[in-house]
Amino acid sequence: MPSAIATSALGAFQASFSVLLTLSYGVLASRLGIISSGTAKDVSSLCVNIFLPALLITKIGSEINTHNFTNYVPVFIWAFIYHAISLSFGKAAEKVLKLPSCGCPRVHV
Repeated sequence: MPSAIATSALGAFQASFSVLLTLSYGVLASRLGIISSGTAKDVSSLCVNIFLPALLITKIGSEINTHNFTNYVPVFIWAFIYHAISLSFGKAAEKVLKLPSCGCPRVHV
């Protein structure tokens, strides 16, 4: 029987993958000229800033109860650290590689 953390991690991965797949469809639609790049940026920001955290909370939240809450503290800590690191890498790559801004809100880490 898989552990509760492994089950939650798999659920979080599935939720993340579905959001990333949706983002990929948006990029493809933008490249094919189906939607404008401004619309793609808006949808991308919406997915990353609203839908992804909501899906992760939904998947992990259904597994949490009062008896095993402390088991999930490392998951939440890792989530915040990983998000801060990925935003930092993204902003650094944007500046170093002179990539266009993603239109995301500024986050100071």
